[in-house]
Amino acid sequence: KNISGISYRSTKILNQKDSDIGINVIIPPKIENIAETNDTHCPVLKKILKVTNPVSWTVFSTLEATPNLYKSNFNFQTNNPAKGWIEDFDESLVEYYENTTFRKVELLIHQMMKYEYLR
Repeated sequence: KNISGISYRSTKILNQKDSDIGINVIIPPKIENIAETNDTHCPVLKKILKVTNPVSWTVFSTLEATPNLYKSNFNFQTNNPAKGWIEDFDESLVEYYENTTFRKVELLIHQMMKYEYLR
């Protein structure tokens, strides 16, 4: 089966052309007569993808939990704003991604949530 989708880079993260960080993916349902079926998901993708139930990442990030492999220590030495090193914060998020709340929530969801195939 041919599965079509769209993948595009975040407009905020430009320096990671060879990285998976900053890639958004849209995979629309692909079924010939979608109006004639009660199936709400593509039958091919249902057999391939395991997903969790939807969860608000902002609510999930309030957990006082530290996931395995999370690098929560981020130290830098400067008290003088003029000696900062970040010119473009969005671009720097890629470099410091391992220390972000995004990474923390990604790991927590992966380690705590139950994954199942779509039914």
